[in-house]
Formats: sequence, C-alpha cells, structure tokens
Amino acid sequence: MNLNDLIENNTKKKPPRILLHGEHGLGKSSFGAYSPDPIFIQCEDGLGEIDVDRFPLAKSADEVFKNIGMLIKEEHKYKTVVVDSLDWFEALVWKKICEEKEVKNIEEIGYAKGYTFAMNYHEKLLSGLAKLRDEKDMAIILLAHNEIKTFNNPEGENWDKYSIKLHKKATKKYEEYCDAVLFVNNKTYVSKDKGALKAKAVGSGERTIFTQPRPAFSAKCRYDVPFEIPYKKGTGFTDFLKLIKKKG
Repeated sequence: MNLNDLIENNTKKKPPRILLHGEHGLGKSSFGAYSPDPIFIQCEDGLGEIDVDRFPLAKSADEVFKNIGMLIKEEHKYKTVVVDSLDWFEALVWKKICEEKEVKNIEEIGYAKGYTFAMNYHEKLLSGLAKLRDEKDMAIILLAHNEIKTFNNPEGENWDKYSIKLHKKATKKYEEYCDAVLFVNNKTYVSKDKGALKAKAVGSGERTIFTQPRPAFSAKCRYDVPFEIPYKKGTGFTDFLKLIKKKG
C-alpha cells in the first residue's frame, strides 16, 4: 500500500447537518417541517397543528433510540430526520440516569459525573444520526431552545449571550458535529430618546436566521452563505438549501 492508495478524493456532497436554536414560538418546528420529506422524532409536544409525519411523543431516551433504529433498518421514503428538540431529549437522558442511579436530581451525582454519564447518550444519538446520513442519505435537523448565559471572557469583562439550552459538554459536541449552527430571532433595533436613562428595544416582527457567531449569540456555518438570512415560515429551510446549492 502506498500514499495514493490512502488518499481520498470524493467530491460527492452529503446532506447537511443543521442545528437551529432560538426562543419558543419563532418557527423552529416549521423550519424542519418544510424540509424534504421529513420525519420528526418528538421529544417535546410542540408540533401543534403542523401537518408532518412524526413518531409518537417519546417518553424516554430509549424510545428515541428505537425510532432512529427503525429508520436505519427499514426502507422508507424520508429524506430528512428532525429531532425536536435537543434540550427535551437531554431532559429524558437526565431522567434515565437519575432512575439508574436512584437519585432525584442529576446534581446529586457527585463530582458532576451525572453530566459525564449523559454524554454517552448524546454520543449514541449522534452515532445513530451519522448512520442515517451515511447509509440512508438523510439530512439532519436538530432543533433546540436557547437561554441567556454568561460568557466568561478570559481577556476582560464578561457578557451575556444566547446559548443553546444544553449542558456545556453536550453543546460543544453538537456544535462540532453540525455543518451549520443557526440562530433564529426577531430582528430588534435599539433606540434611546434624548435625555432618557434607558434605551428601548423596537421590533418589527421580522425574523432572521444568523449564520455566524457574534458576542450576543452562538452560531457557525461551513457553507458560504450570507450572515443574515430572512426567515419566512414555510420557506426557511428551502431558502437556506438554495443558498448552499447556489454557492456549491
């Protein structure tokens, strides 16, 4: 075996792996629902009246893994798997660990080992999703809520930012896995009247997807797309996919 035998030159593009995070009510589920032939793995009861194929609401982490296993083993029409949502999946994982360790709260497991145990389940989820992408050629969409956390700045003052609502170890793992971590929010403008002590936020209701990180929020994108993408319900994922293909 020589060097040329080891070098790969495969230009075939694989389906995207996207994580979309934002506050509740911003249309995250609709983003997944309008992807190509989606199937939802429900960890929370948030689809409402959205007409889309879905597994029954998962009551345990094991049910989530069972659903993924069925998609891997059986023939089906689906081209996109949507996990809705990651933070509710994590809650199911913590519940399972607490039952196994016979504690009421994951914090009761000393030395933060509970969160280390939880990573085994997050990695199991990612392993299943990788098989769906590699063996079934499925796109991956992971939905998550966010929360405001303090960023500990080693070079100066700390600040608050929107972060994915997961334990920091899990957040890092999913951010590394995904091709795009997108932040969706209402476009907000800050104004301050002359002489006023406080500024006020003014919103137009215009929703925007942000593709690159800023001090106020977490994001990333391996694709060459604009920093801001207008988010329209029913076309959000389609618009993003068109930008990927256009640049490709």
